[in-house]
Amino acid sequence: MRTPDMSWRADLRKLPRLCWIVVGLALLNVICSSALSGVVAVHLVDSGYSPSCLLNLDGDVCTFTYVTTMISLFVALGILGGFLLVDYTLIKPLHDVVVGSSLFLAFWQFVMSLTIQLRGNQATDAGFPGTSARNAAYAMAWMSMSCSLLMACVTMWIMWKNRPKKKKKGKTAVPSATASTSGT
Repeated sequence: MRTPDMSWRADLRKLPRLCWIVVGLALLNVICSSALSGVVAVHLVDSGYSPSCLLNLDGDVCTFTYVTTMISLFVALGILGGFLLVDYTLIKPLHDVVVGSSLFLAFWQFVMSLTIQLRGNQATDAGFPGTSARNAAYAMAWMSMSCSLLMACVTMWIMWKNRPKKKKKGKTAVPSATASTSGT
């Protein structure tokens, strides 16, 4: 006999394997985004330097990184909530939401990764300290973007796998046109 507090475990066991891959990718995205914000805040913001953000020569790439990683955190946590709190297999519009939000994340994380990479290389070439922290930021940014893109791909695969199947046309008798007309 199942107690009410154990019902959520049974619901989690019903999720298909591909859904667990999306949950894992969303968790990895949360971890990478959190770590990226932490690395930037702890190692790449230095008030002793003329640009306080050591990710670039001028401007404030650190703020852009914070904003993008926070958006990533909220959207990835929303995807996790959708998978874990709702019966994913029964709600088809959730597929579209996950694909759209994952592609949205992948786009902005691509822009962030490219910006961090290009501006960070300029800062490294100028001799700013924090090269190893910048390299870690590059890796986490690109990994986060890859997780978002993979979430969209796996969810599209789930959608394709669960699409309504077309009925096979068998040989059926076609009513003839002469039978339906009345005779003279």
